[in-house]
Amino acid sequence: MNRFIGLRSIKTGLSVFLAITFARILNFEYPFFVAMTALISMDKTGFQSLKMARNRIIGTFFGACIGVLLAYIDQGNALLCGIGMILLCVLCSKLNLSGAIGISGIVLCAIMVHTDKTPLFYGWHRFIATVLGGGISFLVNIFFFPYYSIRNLQIQLDQTWILMQNIIDGIDNVQEQLELEKVHHLLDQLTETLLLYKNEIFYKKGQVLIDEISKEIETIHRILIEIDAMNTIDKTVYPDIYSYHQRQAKEIAAEYIVSC
Repeated sequence: MNRFIGLRSIKTGLSVFLAITFARILNFEYPFFVAMTALISMDKTGFQSLKMARNRIIGTFFGACIGVLLAYIDQGNALLCGIGMILLCVLCSKLNLSGAIGISGIVLCAIMVHTDKTPLFYGWHRFIATVLGGGISFLVNIFFFPYYSIRNLQIQLDQTWILMQNIIDGIDNVQEQLELEKVHHLLDQLTETLLLYKNEIFYKKGQVLIDEISKEIETIHRILIEIDAMNTIDKTVYPDIYSYHQRQAKEIAAEYIVSC
């Protein structure tokens, strides 16, 4: 059953709450921008939040720098706004930061035609607000509701091994071949989840566990290769080759069991 309120919803709400609270404690003139960055930077994992925040922080920095420079030349000049936008597009593209172009342009235009504050004051506050908001989303993801759970990952792996063992035990059973698709599907999910977990682990013990699970996944892959090879062979025509792959699948599984 799906939860009425998902973890990401809770993390987003907590991030916005903390963003506004800290902005007020620090007497930020624009707490809205802290909350906005915290909201937009929130993602499934801390690593993904960091990537989102990075684009906003870099984009804000570039937009503020060019915006302040052009504003002191002639604030409000439409032609300078256009030139500044071109410069930002080229700069972000050259640095492979296309995701930062949008926010950099928004900050540039805000400094040039929107704010009634001094350009330097507004640009600096926008940058600090972005850093604070992005940092809050990252920390909430890492310390309050981390995405990774070694226990959940191990449960998924155990379920995959149960299906795998059923296939090996009834390797000639047509019904068991239907389970093969389930194993492939579970293994794809497991591999994708593991990749996310690797980016979230910041302590040595967790990394050791991830390495152990990676080896188990590799073992399952090896068994599947042998079974998939069997399924491409007509055992009535090539019984020896078929038996070879069948034997290899069982031996790899047996090696894993012994190593455990």
